[in-house]
Amino acid sequence: MAWVLIAIALLMLATEKAQITIFGSEGKRPSFVGMGFAVFVFLLSGIFGIIVLDFEVASPIGLDSLVLFPALAGLFGVPTLLHSLMTKPALPAQKIEVVKLNRM
Repeated sequence: MAWVLIAIALLMLATEKAQITIFGSEGKRPSFVGMGFAVFVFLLSGIFGIIVLDFEVASPIGLDSLVLFPALAGLFGVPTLLHSLMTKPALPAQKIEVVKLNRM
């Protein structure tokens, strides 16, 4: 079963279609940079998983618990936090109106 997972991961990394053109080159180089970045993210996620699976937390009800679920839940917020740090939000002009109540 492990060989099937390894084969699927290698196939996904080899067929990565992202082209990173930040270096300003053309041809096959942006494709290889995209594949290299995909391999980097794949290895980084594997290292993160290995580190997180070794952590244990004290459960409030006395059961064994892992940090995996809170870590994954926290990672879903990372793109939003990075986006808010890299962009400058613009608030629209506020319109303050007097509230009119209908009394019957």
